[in-house]
Amino acid sequence: MSPRKPTAAARKPTAAERLTKGSPVTQPAAGRTVTGSTRVRPVRVTVDLDPGDYDSLRDFAHQTRMSHSAIMRELIELLNQPSVSQQISKSVDQGAL
Repeated sequence: MSPRKPTAAARKPTAAERLTKGSPVTQPAAGRTVTGSTRVRPVRVTVDLDPGDYDSLRDFAHQTRMSHSAIMRELIELLNQPSVSQQISKSVDQGAL
C-alpha cells in the first residue's frame, strides 16, 4: 500500500506560497481599517491610578454615562488644543501631576 499524499488543506504551505499570499501585517483583519499598506488597530494603554483618582474617574463616568475609555479618548483629544496642552505641560513641569 502506498502512502497517501496530504490534501491541500492538511499540508503546510511552502515558503514560496506564503510569500505569494503576502504578509498578514499588510492584510486587513475582519473589522479593522487599512491605511495604505499597514493594518491599523487600537492600542491598549494601561495606567496605574491612585485610588482617589480612580474613584473620581469612576464617579464622573457614572454621572455622565460614559465608559472610562470614552473619557480617556476625549481627554486625549483635548491635548490637541494648544491652551490645554500648555496648561498640562506647566503642571507636569511643576510636579503637580
